[in-house]
Amino acid sequence: MTELSTVAGILLSLLFEYVPGFRDWFNKLEDVEKRLSMAVILLISVAVIFALSCCSPLDWVDCTQAGIWTLLEAFFVALVANQTTHRIAKR
Repeated sequence: MTELSTVAGILLSLLFEYVPGFRDWFNKLEDVEKRLSMAVILLISVAVIFALSCCSPLDWVDCTQAGIWTLLEAFFVALVANQTTHRIAKR
């Protein structure tokens, strides 16, 4: 799961840095707002993955306390990859 979350964090950062529609909205934000918006997007993604795993036939993660810890670990990995990519890819 950590490899997938690393890729997701990197792709999200590159999306907001280089894709025109996303870039225009993202560049209007202050630096703190940019970091917080990325964290919120990733956190919402984790919550949706957990909810879908618990409430549908999708079996992405166990609907247990261990599954929550797995997703939190994936969230932090994605967040680190996202913020690192943003710093490197910034124009």
